[in-house]
Amino acid sequence: MIIQVKYLAPFSFVLGKKTSSVSIPDRDSVSVWELLEHIAKHEPRFTEKVVMERNSALNKLSVLAEGSVCDLDTAVPDGANVVLMSPVCGG
Repeated sequence: MIIQVKYLAPFSFVLGKKTSSVSIPDRDSVSVWELLEHIAKHEPRFTEKVVMERNSALNKLSVLAEGSVCDLDTAVPDGANVVLMSPVCGG
């Protein structure tokens, strides 16, 4: 499977790129958590901004798949467009 990932600040600054194609063989879908683990494994600088502990990963990161906000258990299908960005806060 191939997932198109767009990195917004600060992740694009740390990784030195704004997009990537993430290839995960022999899968039709992965959870958001599995995708984050895959990115962290292949892009070690990613962990400078995201603590790869399941209970706190989303404290520093928001994940959108096909325009919808995701939690760690959301399934991401083959061919999906995913955006990784800082959490949005407002008041």
